[in-house]
Amino acid sequence: MRSVAPVAAVVLALLLAGCGGADPTPVALGGPPETGSPATASSTQAARPPQTTAPEDLTAEDLLGLWGAGEDGGAEIVLELDADGTFTRVSLLREEREGGTFRFQDVVEGTFRVGDGRLTLRPTAGTQTVDDPESGDGPVSTRKADLDREQHGVELREGGAVLVLTPADGAPLLLARQQS
Repeated sequence: MRSVAPVAAVVLALLLAGCGGADPTPVALGGPPETGSPATASSTQAARPPQTTAPEDLTAEDLLGLWGAGEDGGAEIVLELDADGTFTRVSLLREEREGGTFRFQDVVEGTFRVGDGRLTLRPTAGTQTVDDPESGDGPVSTRKADLDREQHGVELREGGAVLVLTPADGAPLLLARQQS
């Protein structure tokens, strides 16, 4: 499994760039989008209808690479799916407070499988880090106790530039392809 450092570097760049929109649309992280990939979903939806790959036709190879999204308010997510069947997901929340910037980071690593229109994530390790300037404790990291398997409906849109993950009990999450 890969080190978290490359993914964390992308997330840090995302935080420093402060990119995102008011809705959960995918955003290009750290530079211009790849040829044919949208900077945001709204910029391409007006130009052409979304191209969709049928979920049941997707394979793990279709999803390999680095995916990301961000929203105003300091919430970002980066998901890396590797050819060896492993994944790393980094979720960040940043909030300005009177005492400084509050940060919450959740890092999960594990294995994944794609089949029957679903992406199954099986976490094997994870950490959560809280940096609350008002507590005076500095950053505090703990191992994650909840490493339950996750299943998401999965589809690709915009010719493979947008990954849509839909959990059984939640709203779809749109992630833009950052690199293959």
